[in-house]
Amino acid sequence: MSPRKNTRSKGPQYKRQAPGSASPSGAEDSQSDSFPTRKRKKSHHRQPDSDSETEPGDTVPLKARVDRRVPSLSASEQGDALDVQQSGTSNIDDHTIPQEPIFYDADDDELLEDHNLQIIGETDPIEYQDSNDAESVPVRVLSDFTIYNKNTMQLVPIAELLHVNLTETTSYGASGVVKPWIDDEELDDDDDADEEELAEGDSISDENQTQRVRLTMIRKFTLHDMKKTGRGLDRLKCEDFVETLKITPTTPDDIAISIKILGRELRESDLLSDDVTSYLRATLEELREDEKINLFRVPIMRTLFGQEFLYNEEIGTKRPPLKRTSTSRFNIEMDVLKHRNQTVVTPVVASISQQLFERVLKIAGKSLAEDHMEEDEPSPAHHAPFIHAANPSSIQWLEQANHPGYFTSVLIDGRQYSVGDTIMVVPGIDENAIRAQNDSRDHTQSRNSLGNTQWFCVIQYLFETSDGHKRFHAQWLAHSSKTLLQETGHPHALFLMTTDCEDIDLEAISQKCNIRQLSVEQDEPPENSFTQENDFFSGLAWNTHDHSLIDLHPEDVARALAHCTEGEPCFSCGLRNSREAEASPSPLPGCGFTHYSVKYHVHDFVYIKSCSPNILEYDIGQIVKVKAMERPPTITVRLYGRYDDIVRRVRGKRDKFQVLGSDDRRLFKTSKFKAVTTDTIDGMCYVMHSSRDDTIDDWCKHDNHFYVHQYANSLKTDSLEELEELEEKNFTYCKQCYEDRKQTLRHTEELLQKNEPLRGLELFSGAGGLGTGLDMSGFVETRWAVEFSPSAAMTYQANHSHTTVYNQCTNVLLQHAIDTHEGKNPKPLKGIHSGKVLPGMPKPGDVDFIYGGPPCQSFSGINHWKKANDIRSTLICNMLSYVEFYRPSYFLLENVTGILNYRLKGRMEGRSTVDGIEMGVVKFILRSLAALGYQIRFNVLQAGQYGAPQGRQRVIFWGAKRGLLLPELPIPTHGFVSRNYKVSTGTRLPRMTRSKDPTDDHLCSPFRAVTINDAIGDLPGFDWINPHLVYPSTSRDKTEKRTRETEHGILAFDAGYEDRRSQKYPGYSKPMSYAHQPMTRYQKWIRGSQKKVKYQYTRRFGDGIIERVINVPLKPNADYHSLPKKLHMKMFDKKGAKERFRGLYGRLDGESQFKTALTTVAPNAKGGNLLHPSQKRIVTVRECARAQGFPDSYEFLSVNTGPEKIVADTPTNRKRCASAIGTCTRKVPGSGTHQDLGRKGKKGKPRGVGQ
Repeated sequence: MSPRKNTRSKGPQYKRQAPGSASPSGAEDSQSDSFPTRKRKKSHHRQPDSDSETEPGDTVPLKARVDRRVPSLSASEQGDALDVQQSGTSNIDDHTIPQEPIFYDADDDELLEDHNLQIIGETDPIEYQDSNDAESVPVRVLSDFTIYNKNTMQLVPIAELLHVNLTETTSYGASGVVKPWIDDEELDDDDDADEEELAEGDSISDENQTQRVRLTMIRKFTLHDMKKTGRGLDRLKCEDFVETLKITPTTPDDIAISIKILGRELRESDLLSDDVTSYLRATLEELREDEKINLFRVPIMRTLFGQEFLYNEEIGTKRPPLKRTSTSRFNIEMDVLKHRNQTVVTPVVASISQQLFERVLKIAGKSLAEDHMEEDEPSPAHHAPFIHAANPSSIQWLEQANHPGYFTSVLIDGRQYSVGDTIMVVPGIDENAIRAQNDSRDHTQSRNSLGNTQWFCVIQYLFETSDGHKRFHAQWLAHSSKTLLQETGHPHALFLMTTDCEDIDLEAISQKCNIRQLSVEQDEPPENSFTQENDFFSGLAWNTHDHSLIDLHPEDVARALAHCTEGEPCFSCGLRNSREAEASPSPLPGCGFTHYSVKYHVHDFVYIKSCSPNILEYDIGQIVKVKAMERPPTITVRLYGRYDDIVRRVRGKRDKFQVLGSDDRRLFKTSKFKAVTTDTIDGMCYVMHSSRDDTIDDWCKHDNHFYVHQYANSLKTDSLEELEELEEKNFTYCKQCYEDRKQTLRHTEELLQKNEPLRGLELFSGAGGLGTGLDMSGFVETRWAVEFSPSAAMTYQANHSHTTVYNQCTNVLLQHAIDTHEGKNPKPLKGIHSGKVLPGMPKPGDVDFIYGGPPCQSFSGINHWKKANDIRSTLICNMLSYVEFYRPSYFLLENVTGILNYRLKGRMEGRSTVDGIEMGVVKFILRSLAALGYQIRFNVLQAGQYGAPQGRQRVIFWGAKRGLLLPELPIPTHGFVSRNYKVSTGTRLPRMTRSKDPTDDHLCSPFRAVTINDAIGDLPGFDWINPHLVYPSTSRDKTEKRTRETEHGILAFDAGYEDRRSQKYPGYSKPMSYAHQPMTRYQKWIRGSQKKVKYQYTRRFGDGIIERVINVPLKPNADYHSLPKKLHMKMFDKKGAKERFRGLYGRLDGESQFKTALTTVAPNAKGGNLLHPSQKRIVTVRECARAQGFPDSYEFLSVNTGPEKIVADTPTNRKRCASAIGTCTRKVPGSGTHQDLGRKGKKGKPRGVGQ
């Protein structure tokens, strides 16, 4: 498509604005190393604060403190201040200084910078903790600040700070808003808080987290800091940046850009300008220090710096700057993750991505392009169709159909139209208001004018009404621009609408449509292969309900046509009729009925949904009587209670430390009966009588299976002692349905034995969460995995010995695989960390299933440093290029919900991307897969609905080759609140539900959501030792500590930095026995055969953080508000702090779920709800792993050696952990997903996937 004009936002990342006033017109943003003046309140006559580091008696003359505000710099003045180095003749002394001095008057909420200062969201960087370098300091951002002379408190011009690098006689200070520096390269794939989660308060708004800090002393000042991170580029306007581009890199070693430090070439006069030389010296000195380059071997450097700055290996410079330690200096893991290769794409993906992405992508696979051209059939030559410009003068029936009143063809003004023809009609009034509004919007207008001015349909049958009207029945087709693809759609693509049809007068026909039906092996034709507007193709149908693009299989069509009225064949009508028939209950012989294709009999067990939307767990009942002939039919059921309901009531009355097991599959029979209607019955479940553990475990490994061996009179039983044993002779069940169920299970097992697992390639695999979940299904075997992070790759290999793991960039590997395929004999690739030669990549035809989750930082709602055209968003292009190269049978892509809102070709406005292509990445994925001949279905899955103890949403894209069955998304198994998302057409994606009624998207499920206590309650407990930094230890503290240790087994470990010698980690550094037997089915499943648990420890923190964590009350959702006054950071007492700092030091609710996981597992960071529900510490590495669904047998490895780095590199903390999504797809009976994966396609190949 033609690229849209893109107006980039200019200037740096932060807009600075004085409180209560607007920013100056045209003022540019700035970063922390350039200092605009901040408006202040009126000054008052007083001495400086005692903590302002002035000498006693060093006061400011009273006459100098005038009652006036500091003037804001105008846009031009700001430019002068920030870009002083661009003038070769300017001088520091030339800057205008106010005639009367102005002095800084500190705000009451200002904090003093000292070693105890705690910045929100900042923990002591791991690299500093393990370093012995006393000069290591964290990197922070200062904004909205004022600069002043520390001795006099007099404000100074910005340019005067250039002296700070050359003199020690004047001390400068600054006060402003301080935040931790967050390099967006270090934002991890686990940083996935979505926009709606931010709104709900799971994270803390950056705008509200303000801490005003008075710095101790400015020791160094630079402008335009040109680091490899590229932060200096933020100060360049778009047009200036474009001028700096010199070449397009082809390898990582190429120079990508060159920067003119002064914005121009150096002149001889620059060496005579104090401000220019000061700037150059500071910049070059930093370059020398950071890069260890001996610049002073160059004569001009020796001249510029003078004799005192001459480089000496032994004594260094006269006054070396503070060492700014970066993560890449100490952390191999983060260093390698900063590496970026040019995105490699294949021809078809490239032809689409080039229209949507503004990044330059590297095209590989010339042979693929040639193959595509050979397979594509040229459009057949045809005469221009006749266009009916007005109502026809004559309409004559031709051949009559087999039924009276129906015809197979008609002559309209001498032009013949027949059943099966695709035609265009004059648009009428669309009664669907949302669709009509969508069709009229600018971004749904196609370059093909016929897509904007005509409606398309297929003639299903021709007929004449009783009053003589000649009509036809039309099944509608949608032009690609009117689907979710909108402006990204192929101008010549049409999609059959599965549920839309209508009777239309023959007079409405405009012309015939020249259309080509693609075979299942054909890709879509390239746009440039069409020469006429009235040339179209079609290969997929569009389901307007869920926006899936699907292939209509012959058996599906035949099944729908069987429900049509005789003589009126129409797929849409048949589908609608079949659904109406399914929705209407009908009686069965022998006291039963059918409803939504499910057969119910007396003695069957059924799910009963609640009338209350707040109850998300089904009731379970056994049918005892059916009155199927009544309207509506009524059914009487005997209710069965849930053992867990009694356990929860008992727990509420007992000591919270008392262990009491539960089992969500365990029922008890009651004497309570209830009359229900068919509308409240929502499927069957299967109950067996047994008390043997081995039999129960084997039975309950399947969905919808329960067991019973006890009885009680009432559902509201409050005591376990009231349960009586139920004799097997008093338990009945429907033997027919039980045998049918066993047959289904046998068939599933035979399917697993008969068909080999799908051979999987996982991209962006992380620690292996997604692959692990898929492998556990039995239908998939991950043969190959690609992961860029060395630690994650090591972890994956350690846990998947049968998998070939490539620790390399996906771009490099794809290029190498294509070059090998084309016979270019490329050099062997080596692993990023090991340096060892990697095995060859699989060949086309070897891979059945490609899946993975590309980096999500550019889409994540928590990323506050978003870029309109983030290079990481193009890695989706690379993943789809793997699909083009390997042509697998199936494809799965998962990502954060922020991908639904990500715009392409947009521009930045503040921190938001505006304009451009709405839902651009989603449209690109759909368009690319459709172009490659794949069906697509996507939706948002909530991990909590599938048994994960965590509220985490992911967008899942399922793809399947045309001709195969497109798997359904798995149905929920656990009751959990979810939402549906609005898409760019104005409609919403349907919520994931078990409901068979398309008009009812209830959230009821067979089980309650898994809670935190359900997940981690069996792990050995411990507390942190209170350092008593603020509050001294009391006898009560000592008694409580002793009681928790002796009576409850909760030991205490030192978590501070000073005592790291006593324990390698705070907690159980070595494998430890479990606290007790598994108390829930989740614990039993995740433990497997493990006898001891590893990684039951946390990272270390400063004493101030530890003391706050320990003093947060052991109550659900308690946070910093509950801390004693002396432990409050000063910001906590400010007005509005309750909402602004919500979640800091937040204690988890053991009866709720984990919040969305973040990279930084720290109690004072965003999403700081990390305090253990009942222990005085944050959650451990193993507890994080359990939240994600990793089995206890899972090993976590790191390339780093420092203890704190290993904890941080643990994939549960730093990498995308998609085990929750794997949980969604490992359901075998019930979900339909893997049954679909195993079923044969049209070709009926043995593997079931076209192999």
